[in-house]
Amino acid sequence: MFLRKRVKVSTIAVLVSAATFLNGCSSSSTDSTGGGGGGGGGSAVSFSGTLSSRLGSLARDFELQTGTASSVSCSTAENPPTVLSGTVGGDGTFSVDLSSVTGSALTCSVLDSGNDVLGTFLYENPNEKSFGGGSQKVDTVAFSESKNVGSVSVSGGQITVDATSVGVSTTGASVTAAEGFDPTGLWSIGAVDFTLPPGYIGPCAPGTPGCHGPQSGESIYIKRVVGKKFTPDSTCQASADAGTFAAGGTCNGTTGTDDAFVLSIWMSEDSFKACGDGTKGALGFDEAQAKAYGHIDFSGDSSLLHQAFAYSSSYTDNASVVHNIIDGWKDDTATSSWPLMNCFSVSSGGQTAYKCLDGAGHYSLSLGGGCTDSSGSPVQPDDWSHVNWGASSNCTNSPVTFDGKTLNSNSCTVPLHPVSVANYFDLRWNLGSFQCR
Repeated sequence: MFLRKRVKVSTIAVLVSAATFLNGCSSSSTDSTGGGGGGGGGSAVSFSGTLSSRLGSLARDFELQTGTASSVSCSTAENPPTVLSGTVGGDGTFSVDLSSVTGSALTCSVLDSGNDVLGTFLYENPNEKSFGGGSQKVDTVAFSESKNVGSVSVSGGQITVDATSVGVSTTGASVTAAEGFDPTGLWSIGAVDFTLPPGYIGPCAPGTPGCHGPQSGESIYIKRVVGKKFTPDSTCQASADAGTFAAGGTCNGTTGTDDAFVLSIWMSEDSFKACGDGTKGALGFDEAQAKAYGHIDFSGDSSLLHQAFAYSSSYTDNASVVHNIIDGWKDDTATSSWPLMNCFSVSSGGQTAYKCLDGAGHYSLSLGGGCTDSSGSPVQPDDWSHVNWGASSNCTNSPVTFDGKTLNSNSCTVPLHPVSVANYFDLRWNLGSFQCR
């Protein structure tokens, strides 16, 4: 999408590649053999691998549905983007020729036949950390030589690749604060003026019914924060790995010379400052936490407060009643509009069930249910009228013992109507049959 930076005199249109295009807010990465920058020429460079299963789940209109991988598409973070793709074979193999975009930042996704995204490739680097303390994961990297990611699978809309074993760098070349693009400021979202890559959509027009994404004209405030790369000592790192490093702690280690960056994205500059002291915004954590979890030293930054966000402790409603706020967002007087049962997961004999108590000594057990395809992936038909519940359905009822109690399990293997142009479900996913219980 276009992000137009608002200035006092005029509006400047600046393209930031994003999906809808916020991927480009991070710098591009290069692999272990070369630097960044668009290229092309030289020896052939390809991105290849094998999908262990061609089936994947996707969300459409708030329904989880199953699609079959048809192609792998890679797009550059340019205006306009260059799109390269390769088909997925019946055995799950794929290969995309990247020779013309060697060294360019790329985001690659697996698409179904309707160009819906089943999953985006994420490159996981255990040697670098995210601010949550886990391994760094990025979806935009560059290749200067051919890479085969081996056997990978689509799970939860992602295809995770071990960046270290494949030999892909997730950090890229060092960029100084002066060299890097500083997007700090108020931006408005606008439509792109080029053809979007497959699997991407633009912002909705204002007031569009059913819009589930950003609308044209919406504003966001971006704040870039600059620090230095930091390497924690073993004591600090162990505490971060265990998730026990808390605010106010001490993280010893070594501060490097390379600049490191964080982007903080808000609805407006006023809301950003309001969560600080009203004049400056806040990081949301202190310097020691940034060192421990994010491996960044912000001690040289003075552009914002190095502390947790400042939450309101109370508010007054329309009836002039004061309410206390807990944990920054919970109203201490809030109640549910309906009775809530005490429900939780329990395990027995390798099975998991959902147990609900009514407070009077009674409880219910449920083993769950839903529909799956032949590979066990969840599926939700978009139109149940396409399902044949006639005599050809194969339904069984069998007892299941759980924690000494006998439950009934109902399972049906349900065929779909024959494939035809009028049958959207079969035509699009061609599942053949699926199982519900």
